[in-house]
Amino acid sequence: MVLAARNTEKLAAVKAEIEAAGGVAEAFALDVVNADGVKATVKEIVAKYGKIDILVNNAGITKDGLVLRMKLADWEDVIRTNLTSAFLVTQACSSPMVRERWGRIINVTSVCR
Repeated sequence: MVLAARNTEKLAAVKAEIEAAGGVAEAFALDVVNADGVKATVKEIVAKYGKIDILVNNAGITKDGLVLRMKLADWEDVIRTNLTSAFLVTQACSSPMVRERWGRIINVTSVCR
């Protein structure tokens, strides 16, 4: 299993939890809103493992507040993390999946923190 996240502490904790349960995991530090970083990481994963079978888009943040007080930068951070990242990662993983003629993409959403 390959994990990717920008919070390296949480990433390491999830990796350790998987391994403690007997699984195997490799962690990649990745800011999913960085298009070049996404492409490079997916390329590295495919080079190492040969393919990508399943992608789970699970990145999400919230910066809730009254619209009158919300800063444009906060709005843009939420849109980039919650929407643009799913597009970028899906786009990068689609080519390897098409080459293999198989793959699954799961998009996780939530209204909870």
